[in-house]
Amino acid sequence: MLGSVGPVPSDHQPRTSLYRIEADGRRTELLKPGTLTVPLGMAVAGDGSVYVSNKGFTPGKGEIVRVELPA
Repeated sequence: MLGSVGPVPSDHQPRTSLYRIEADGRRTELLKPGTLTVPLGMAVAGDGSVYVSNKGFTPGKGEIVRVELPA
């Protein structure tokens, strides 16, 4: 299960972090704070690959970031 792009309220993490949240509550940081500038969305492909849109509101500056998942 993946957490959304956004803060983890109890830890006050920056909005640019991305976590995988396990059923037992364990959390794995997938992207370090500051990796993304303005994340606007996240998608999980059929093969389990994770993609995050970044800077999508600025014409010519937007990008899709593929997130490497730990094994």
